[in-house]
Formats: sequence, structure tokens, C-alpha cells
Amino acid sequence: MPLKQDANAWTHYWSKASAKPRGCLPDLPGVAADHIQEIWLQFFASLPLGARLLDLGTGGGAVLIEAQAFRPDLRLTGVDYATVLPELNKAITLYPGTRLENLPFDDGKFEAITSQFAIEYSNVSATIQEVYRVLAFAGSYLFICHHADGVIVRDNLPRLKALREAISPAGLLYTAIQAVRQQKKSAPETWQQLARIFTATQHKHPDQSLVKELADDIARIMAGPDSLEKLLAMRQAVEMEGQRIMALEKGALTENRAKILAEALSSKQQPAHLEVVHVPGVSAPFAWRISSQPRMMAPTRLGG
Repeated sequence: MPLKQDANAWTHYWSKASAKPRGCLPDLPGVAADHIQEIWLQFFASLPLGARLLDLGTGGGAVLIEAQAFRPDLRLTGVDYATVLPELNKAITLYPGTRLENLPFDDGKFEAITSQFAIEYSNVSATIQEVYRVLAFAGSYLFICHHADGVIVRDNLPRLKALREAISPAGLLYTAIQAVRQQKKSAPETWQQLARIFTATQHKHPDQSLVKELADDIARIMAGPDSLEKLLAMRQAVEMEGQRIMALEKGALTENRAKILAEALSSKQQPAHLEVVHVPGVSAPFAWRISSQPRMMAPTRLGG
């Protein structure tokens, strides 16, 4: 069961995001986004005409946007635990503030169910029961899930350490907030202290561009009006991102957990197919793919 603070963290994220049809994973390098897109296009091509598709943990609607571009005939619905989501095309129906473990739909309503980096954040056993309740007989599903040893988890954990340090009592953001509260934001000693903290933090986290980004934002905010209000909003954003990365670390599937999930989804009539997704040219795993269908060659994009 997702914690309320996790829902708040994602609501904070999506309330400030805009949905744009830039592919399934717009923030990833092109080779990774293209590879994941191929997986989705194969799945969409396999669905019957006019199929009803439900996307679990839809967030910004990346999977639904891709589905609509490739298969305009599909009837698309998305649910997410976040209470605020970006606006999508009117042909896509969204249900914000909806738990994956308690879906507001009739039995057998959907011919297809998808999830991209979402189902693993939920109470998986309860969510699987809901998947089978709302999935039509002989319906299809495809879930792409975080891999515990994958590059996404690997790259985010060092970032989490830098975020935590920024809001610690000796960190950049904490120190800046205290200086503003004490009306010392213009004092030379304040800037000298921030410079020392920045140098030490950058030395401690040399691969994290986040450190300089935070320092630049702090300097800009402190040089302008409403510094305290903006710094507090910045601290909230840092805290929310930290919560999202912690949820990622907790939800990412080890090989054992991925096998358990696939076994729970399997039936005699429809076994689940589990495989590791690798991005071309990258040795580390990227994600897990769990599907009611075996992997085949992806189709050529038809349009959109």
C-alpha cells in the first residue's frame, strides 16, 4: 500500500509537469526511449480493434499518448495515485487519486492493461487481484518494471545522497534558509559560508550536477525578492524528489521478486512471460518486462 507521503510526492511532481507527446520516456537518452517504444508498439499492434486499454500509474500519460498516436482506435483510460495529473487529449480518460489496489471499474471491463514503472510501487498482490478482476477474458497485459540492479536505480541513489545533504543542518539549502530567516542573506560571511559548503559538497559528490544546480538556484533566489518563500518551496521540492527516489529503491524488483510477480500473474491458460530489458550498448539491465505475450519483433510505426 503506497504511503500518503508517496502520493503527495507524485502529486507535487505531476502538478508541475506538462504532458507532451515526446515518446514514452522523454527524459531518457534516445536509444533507451526508442527501445522501450518498440516494446510498446509491439504490444499495441497485437490488440483487437477498438480495444479498451487501462494504464496503471499513468502519471503524465506517456504510455497512453504513445498508444493513441499508434492506434487511434483504442479506448484509453489511465489511473494514478497522484491527485493532480497533467491534462491529456480529451479522448483519454484519467482517474487521478485512484489506488491500483482498488480500481473503480466493473469486472472484465478492459481488453488490455499496461503499466510503465508503476505497478511495482503498489501493494503488488492486491493490485494483481484487481488486474485480473477488471481484465476481460483472454485480455492482454504488459508491465515494464524497475530492475533493482538497473541503471535507473543505480543513477538515482547517489542523487538521493546529494539531496539529503542539501537539506541537512550543515547543507546548502538549510544554511541559506537560516540566513534569510536571520536577515543575513546579504552579509559577506553568509556568502563565504555558502561558498565553503558548496566546495565541500561538490568535492563529496563530484558526479552530481545537482549540487551546482542547487547552488545556482539558491544564489538567484537570495538575490531577489520573497527569498524565504522561494527557498522553502525549493526545500519542499527537494524533499518530494527524495521521497520519490526512496520509493523507487523500495519498489524496484530483484530477480526473485520479479519471478514471484510473474508467477502470480500466470495461469494455465495464460502464462506470464518474464524477461530482462537491456538497452542496446548498455551492459547493466534497464528494466523487467512482464507480459501475457512472448516478445516478438516490433512493428514499423504507422503514424503519429
